Amino acid sequence: MEEGPPVSEEGDEPIDDRPVVRTGTPPPPIFGGTLHVSPETRLAIAADPARDRVSFIDLDNREYAGELAFEDGDLPWRMTEAPEGIVWISLRGAGAIAAIDVEDRAITQRVDVCPNVRGLAYDEVDHAVVIACAGGDVVAVDADTGEQLGRSHHASDLRDVLVNGNEIRVTRFRSAEILTIRGEQPDLEPAAFERRNSFIGDDETVVPNVAWRTIRRPGGGEVMLHQLATTRTLELFDNLSQPPQYYENTGCRGINNVAVGWTEGDVLAGTGPLSAPPLSVDIAISPLGNRYAIASASVSVDTGSSLVLGNLQPRPEDDDGDGCTRTSSVDVDGTATSVAYDQGAVLVQTREPSGIVFVNAVGEVFDRIDLPGDPITDTGHDLFHLDPGTGVTCATCHPEGGTDGHVWNFDFGPRATQPLDVDLANTAPYHWAGEHEDMSALIDDTHNVRMRAPVLSDERREVFAEWLLTIPSPAPQRILEDDAVTRGKEVFAAVGCDRCHDGAMPKTLGNVDLQGMYIQIPHLAGLATRPSFMHDGRAHDLRSAALDMLARTAPDESPTEDELDDLTAYLATL
Repeated sequence: MEEGPPVSEEGDEPIDDRPVVRTGTPPPPIFGGTLHVSPETRLAIAADPARDRVSFIDLDNREYAGELAFEDGDLPWRMTEAPEGIVWISLRGAGAIAAIDVEDRAITQRVDVCPNVRGLAYDEVDHAVVIACAGGDVVAVDADTGEQLGRSHHASDLRDVLVNGNEIRVTRFRSAEILTIRGEQPDLEPAAFERRNSFIGDDETVVPNVAWRTIRRPGGGEVMLHQLATTRTLELFDNLSQPPQYYENTGCRGINNVAVGWTEGDVLAGTGPLSAPPLSVDIAISPLGNRYAIASASVSVDTGSSLVLGNLQPRPEDDDGDGCTRTSSVDVDGTATSVAYDQGAVLVQTREPSGIVFVNAVGEVFDRIDLPGDPITDTGHDLFHLDPGTGVTCATCHPEGGTDGHVWNFDFGPRATQPLDVDLANTAPYHWAGEHEDMSALIDDTHNVRMRAPVLSDERREVFAEWLLTIPSPAPQRILEDDAVTRGKEVFAAVGCDRCHDGAMPKTLGNVDLQGMYIQIPHLAGLATRPSFMHDGRAHDLRSAALDMLARTAPDESPTEDELDDLTAYLATL
């Protein structure tokens, strides 16, 4: 992790011309939530997607206890513990899960599940591992044999799995919803908050999105770490000399903040905007269920604080001020990517340097274990996760390199955040209306002007663009093997979709006039896994998006309900 860039004197714009660092295999965006504590074996297990490994830490002796390598590109991630010392882990890059014998430090099983595997949890009732797929499938496999026990389909963009006795719930990443898969509890989503924003001199609403991590709370219920995005009208500014009214986030008054929500009966209580760095990607709850620890993965220019501690208390109903719910922070060496409690202590997993930091109940660092391996430092990766001092990072609105699904209300009209994981190299020109002809222009606008970060040297801008172009497209929701998909591909051509789209790729690079809107033809890779849809987010599911486009581009076509189903099935394979 780099030190902060240069700070300008008043009236001067700084140029960030520090040396760049590249890696042979660029690290993936930060996912968060890669640390598991096993009370029975007294081990902490730290997954490292960038190195395709897990490391074991002896908690009693606080020492490194070995590692286990996975295949290149597996991206080991979430973990859950079954009986007999078996920990199951999701492999995001492989569409699979694997069983780890903790005592032997060995992989005992590897099970293919779905193209876009996400979170998982052990279900004691059925002795099963329940897995969420971003495409919407929830899959149960036998915790001993790995044999599939059941599969059901739900809304897309699933993330975490929560099992409590007979109840199974899953979360949706971008919409921050909790859905009940088995049981009687109602579906939930965090509350929006009203606040007085003295920065803009008006009242505004901030709405929940991007549920980075949701976990079980000791004693019952769930706790969710999520973002809060503004719905106020945003006015763009053209250069750094004008007042910042877009990305500025100082004092919890900006476009995006961090919050914690938790279940209380059939509602979700919430902290409101927290005094916490942006890009907070993981949360842990104390054994008593009353304290939280948050890992912030933002690379900050102002402070090394990467661990945030606070009390699980709701924001007072009559508090409509523009301040934050207060927290305390702890400086740790490295960028925090995950947290866990071990009895009264907090464990923080860091990247670059890779290690485990031990923090006591009063917020003091009392030990650190460095994990072996060559550094995987990459300047482009750091810039993507950089907070330039305005309380926002690229990854805030583009979590995991994709999109937050939020619709922003600009003075020229609503616009949904564009995904970056769409094979950017083949989608120029860039932005909603294709106003930036290359990556250099896009970086200058978003990073320098809107985010108010220091102007990058040519070399730093180049390495930033190189890293952005490595973000892989998400795996599709379904595969190309069933009759509905085959028929849907024929409908795709029959109604004229192939005039503008060659499968996932745009047929024409550039802008088109769509009923008076001068916008780009979107890349459709991973389309079904990341609602909302259309440039202004007006369609909330794939079928609605298909109907909307047909009405605008092929009003004389009248596909049947079955044909629409088939078309939606085909779109889900892109």
